[in-house]
Amino acid sequence: MRDDGRGGLKRLLVPVYGPAALAMASLGVVTPILALLAIDRGATPAHAALVVGMLSVGGFVGALPSAVVVSRLGDRRSLAVALLIETVAIVAISAVRSPQAMLAAAFVMGLAGAVVAVARQSYLAIMVPMKIRGRALALLGGVFRGGSLVGALLAAGLLTVVSMEWTLLVAAALSGAAAVATYVFVLPGEASRADPGSKVTLWQPGFGRAFSTLGVGGALVMLVRSSRDALLPIWGSELGLSESVVSLVFAVSSAVDLSLFYVAGIVMDRYGRRAAVVPAMIIMGVSLLCLPLGGSLAWVLTVAVLLGLGNGLSSGAVMTIGVDAAPETARAAFLAGWRLVTGIGQSSGPMVVAGVVGVATAGAAASSVGVLGLGGALWLWRWLPGRQS
Repeated sequence: MRDDGRGGLKRLLVPVYGPAALAMASLGVVTPILALLAIDRGATPAHAALVVGMLSVGGFVGALPSAVVVSRLGDRRSLAVALLIETVAIVAISAVRSPQAMLAAAFVMGLAGAVVAVARQSYLAIMVPMKIRGRALALLGGVFRGGSLVGALLAAGLLTVVSMEWTLLVAAALSGAAAVATYVFVLPGEASRADPGSKVTLWQPGFGRAFSTLGVGGALVMLVRSSRDALLPIWGSELGLSESVVSLVFAVSSAVDLSLFYVAGIVMDRYGRRAAVVPAMIIMGVSLLCLPLGGSLAWVLTVAVLLGLGNGLSSGAVMTIGVDAAPETARAAFLAGWRLVTGIGQSSGPMVVAGVVGVATAGAAASSVGVLGLGGALWLWRWLPGRQS
């Protein structure tokens, strides 16, 4: 069932975008706290970056199995179950006392996130036409950014009056609400695509070329994005900034993200995916190269704003490129593989930060990721078409 134009997007506000906003608000609370909580519980900065990286590693490991889950349970039921598991994982993060236990809980949260990503992407690929696909997925990216902004602001406010543990319990409540809303709000006449007895084929001819070209580009985008989540808290900690100030820095960056999501969708639909994502990678790469050049709060805020600009211009780009390349006859399997390939990049970002911080400095880590960002811009320029046919 498909609708053209803005009406097709409005139908998805409550059943898709609303629960996504709640889930991302939860993640927006968790993200700036995770590394800081690990440090508070005795972790080194490198180990704290590893805890953040477990979210991405879990997503990487869970990518291919998510195709089986989505095919067997259907898009919506998979979303609800995975969000419920995320809720339990957040409660565990708030309750455990050792950084090692935090690693395990963050890993489980990442596993559930893989199912959420594939199911939501598959659903939108079916429900919106090609001509507004960029805007539909950019809007989803905007919802992600709006949720992250609300979550970061909520975390900043809560951290001034309650502990990090209690703040995480608020995040768990938001994730639980998203699970309930996903299960309850269904489009009228929506048919279940669950097939409990189906055999899922995880590989088809043509997947390899798509993953080794477009997939590598998507992985580099995700690497740069995920590195920011580890770099800004660690850099803020080195400068002696408080937890609430670091959360506010995230909030400012998220606000810039949010202001550009629909612009990114229009650019992708009218001028092609390359016109949005290549400039975004250049901006993020240069910003990260500049991070070590200053040591004040104002400088960190400036870099955070520029990173937000790059993120905003690439809103929904990786999802859109993946859906464009996915064959209709094997969409869930392809998107699971796409999640795996881009998940390698997402999980590599914090790992690169942790590795470089462990042997050098946070400034060297920022510079390393910045170089990869500029390399990613060149790669995407090579493999993405200028305009979408």
